[in-house]
Amino acid sequence: MAQMHPIESLSHSKTSPDCGSEHRRKVSADLESQSDSVPLSPPAKSTHTLGVMLILMPIMWIIIITFFAAWGAFDGFLCLTLGHVVLQAAHHDGYDAPLASSMNAGALGGLILRGAIGVVTLPVLSCMSEERRKAWRRSPSKILGGLMVGTALAAAVGPIGVAILHHISVGDTLDLTNAARAGALGIVIAYLIYFAFFSFLALFALICTQLCRVCLVSTS
Repeated sequence: MAQMHPIESLSHSKTSPDCGSEHRRKVSADLESQSDSVPLSPPAKSTHTLGVMLILMPIMWIIIITFFAAWGAFDGFLCLTLGHVVLQAAHHDGYDAPLASSMNAGALGGLILRGAIGVVTLPVLSCMSEERRKAWRRSPSKILGGLMVGTALAAAVGPIGVAILHHISVGDTLDLTNAARAGALGIVIAYLIYFAFFSFLALFALICTQLCRVCLVSTS
């Protein structure tokens, strides 16, 4: 058997790793070229999500605006009725109209006014950034501003409903000024009722939570 010269074996051992590394570089270059040549699939998931959002967004807006209008009808009915009852019981002039007319005027005015506000404000709120919505929610003047806006809306609900009832000639109703006064007084009374109701719910929930904790501790 022929023996390899030491110098030749040494040169062969030096060149073989270079050949292996060159082969690996060639293979990796081929793989990169193949990956670049593969066409990218279209973003089917994002397209599907966009289509679903385009369908669900109008439905969600309709539901929210309907809720705004329904709550406005109930709130206007309650405020104008409460104000009319209190002012009529106090024997103020101009409140001899039937109470049913104020019920109808409050519900109709609240339905129209709150529905219109929902149509206008909902797109504006949806276009606001999340940071601005959080800053608005955390504003210390939010409660005071909400009370002032609610009082102004309640004062406007009565005249709107009364004006519509006057236009369609539905019996005897309050005049515009007396309707505004009744609505403003009614929202103050309604705020007190809402506060008492939700305070009772919070207290009831706290008592139930404490009782559940006591029961869990006693049984453990």
